[in-house]
Order: sequence, then structure tokens, then C-alpha cells
Amino acid sequence: MKLFEMKDFSLSVQEEVWGVSCFKAILKRDKSRQKETAFKEVLFIYFYLDLRSDYVYIADDKIREREIKKDIGLPDEWKIDDTIKAALVYYDQMSVSPIARLYKSSLKSREHW
Repeated sequence: MKLFEMKDFSLSVQEEVWGVSCFKAILKRDKSRQKETAFKEVLFIYFYLDLRSDYVYIADDKIREREIKKDIGLPDEWKIDDTIKAALVYYDQMSVSPIARLYKSSLKSREHW
């Protein structure tokens, strides 16, 4: 399932994403007019998990989280809450092909060298 696509250095979010309950919850809780926080949170999910992300090489989850937050402009106090966790789990399950699973496994095994 291809929910996100990076085009011309900009994240494109498929409209169907907002119909999935975990992503709908992210959109609904953002009360701003332009939904800037919701977009940043979805961008965070993409950068945090997607194998096409420039951050995939960072094996340590906390360091990857910190770097992504800093680079996309999420506040320092922003945390991965239950809503974001649910979206991360969903995206991880729905976006990973067998080849991607193999690649992720190789990245994890690299941590143990």
C-alpha cells in the first residue's frame, strides 16, 4: 500500500490516508486551519519508517526521532503518543514488501556488529 510519495522534495499524501482511522485521528486532533501539525506528524511517520527516507540509516530510534523532529520543525516537547504509535504500527505493516522486510532485517542485524 503506497500511502505517501516523495515528489520534487515534497511529501505527497494520498487522500485515502485520511480515511484510515489512525491517520484520521491525527488530522482530527489538529485544530489549526492549515493542519500544519497533522502534516508534520505524517511527515514524521514517513521519515521514521519508510525505507526511502534519508533517516533510515540511523539505527537508534531515539536519535532518529530527535533528528527528524529537529529537521521538520516539530517542537522539542513533542512526543510519540498513542495516536502516533498506532499510525506507525499501521504504516509499518501496510507499507513493507518482502524485499523491504529483508532490508530492514539487515539494518537491524548491523546494530549487533
